[in-house]
Amino acid sequence: MLNKSTKLRYTPPSTQFIGQRIIYAATCASTNTWAAQCLLQEELPAGTVVITDHQYQGRGQRGRSWSSEPYKNLTFSVVLYPTFLSVHQSFSLNIITTLALHQVLAAYIPEDLTIKWPNDLYCQDQKLSGVLIENTVEQQRLKVSVIGIGLNVNQVQWAPGVCATSLATACERTFDLPRLLAQLLVAFERNYSQLQTQGIASLRASYLENMYWLHETHTFQDATHTFQGKIRDIDAIGRLAIELATGFVKYYDVKGITFVA
Repeated sequence: MLNKSTKLRYTPPSTQFIGQRIIYAATCASTNTWAAQCLLQEELPAGTVVITDHQYQGRGQRGRSWSSEPYKNLTFSVVLYPTFLSVHQSFSLNIITTLALHQVLAAYIPEDLTIKWPNDLYCQDQKLSGVLIENTVEQQRLKVSVIGIGLNVNQVQWAPGVCATSLATACERTFDLPRLLAQLLVAFERNYSQLQTQGIASLRASYLENMYWLHETHTFQDATHTFQGKIRDIDAIGRLAIELATGFVKYYDVKGITFVA
């Protein structure tokens, strides 16, 4: 339930439903985990945002952690009921989420901002944001989706070995977190509504246009070896299409490939 501090810090944006209910706590382990716990207690309205200023056990892709300095960044989850999507269309949510981040942040970082498959945002080869989507499936259709987003905003120091950056670092100024959140939620709702009414085609095209390493020769690693190839596309279920030196195109899921250099 909204409390007084939430109303002051994070207010509903100018949207139809995304972010019209905001559940806030100053500290929590993981907003995705917290949202899932809330869903066990009640059916949250579609578009409910669960947000914290200090996420101390954030989770990322492949079981990785997401570290965030308290009160410096945006760490939140959006609850949706995308029953119009089949399981095989679930990558559409990765596309619209990452694309919304790119659409908003490109106004501040007009160059060197790219989407690293499947759903990270990179600025000059450093990670700016990440997304973790957890779906509940019923009869081969998506029933509930919890979309977790971590965006580095005002943090400027990182642990040794962490290849990360932030809006503050890229733009050399600090940002207002509630205002930025509102901008992201407006963009997210616009993309989600377009997905519902028009399908994924044009959104997918925009995602591909801004993809990291697209059509460039780079080094990758799969389960058996390290090799060079070029990212050419993503297929209908979101697998990464890499053209090998032989000209053969091979498709990889998220756990099957690592970007090396």
